[in-house]
Amino acid sequence: GVAHWDDEDESTWAAVEFVAVGTPLADLGRLARPAQGLDLRMYLARLVEDYAARGGRVVVGPLPGTAPDLAASTTGHDVVVVAGGRSSRLAPALFAVRADRSPYAQPQRQLVAGLYEGLAPTDPRALSFNLTPGAGEIFQQPFLTDRGVAAAMLVEAVPGGPLEPITQFDVSADPKGFARALLHVLEEFAPTIAARADPDRFGLL
Repeated sequence: GVAHWDDEDESTWAAVEFVAVGTPLADLGRLARPAQGLDLRMYLARLVEDYAARGGRVVVGPLPGTAPDLAASTTGHDVVVVAGGRSSRLAPALFAVRADRSPYAQPQRQLVAGLYEGLAPTDPRALSFNLTPGAGEIFQQPFLTDRGVAAAMLVEAVPGGPLEPITQFDVSADPKGFARALLHVLEEFAPTIAARADPDRFGLL
C-alpha cells in the first residue's frame, strides 16, 4: 500500500470542533475512523517514488502548448490526470465554463491558506471549523510536513466581508505583519483557535 504515515499520531485527528461565532452554537463530533492531514508536496512525491519502484515510467516535462497537443500526448496511457489548475493556459480549452451548471459568475469566497507554528493542538486533536455568518469560515487542523507537524489553516472570506482584507494581505512583503493581522482576525472570528496561539511564536512555518 501507500500508507507510509499511519504511525504519525500527532497529525491524526478523530474529531470535528464546530463553532458558530456570535451564536451559542458549538459542538464536538467524533469520526468513526481517524483522518490525517499530509502536505501534498511530500505525499505526491512519495507516490511518484512508489509508482516508479513498481515499474511505472515517470516523465517530467513542459506542458504541451495546445489542447490538441495534450490530447495527442495521451496516446498509450490508460489514465491521464490534468492538474494544471484553472490558471493553466490550457484550462479554457479543456474545461470551458458550463453556464448551465455554473450559477455564479464571480467567486463566492476569497481564500488564504498557510502552515503555522506557535499554535497548540486541540484536545482531543480535531479539525476546527469556525463559521461566522456574513463573514466566512476558518478551518484549522494538524498537518504533517517534512519539518514535522504544523497547524494548517484556511480562511474562506465572503467577498466584501470583514474577513476579505486578510486574504489580500501581501504576505511576502511582511510575513510577520501578516501573522499579527491574522491573529487579530482569529481573536474576533475564531476565538477558540486564537486561545491556543502563542503570540510570541505564532507565524508562518
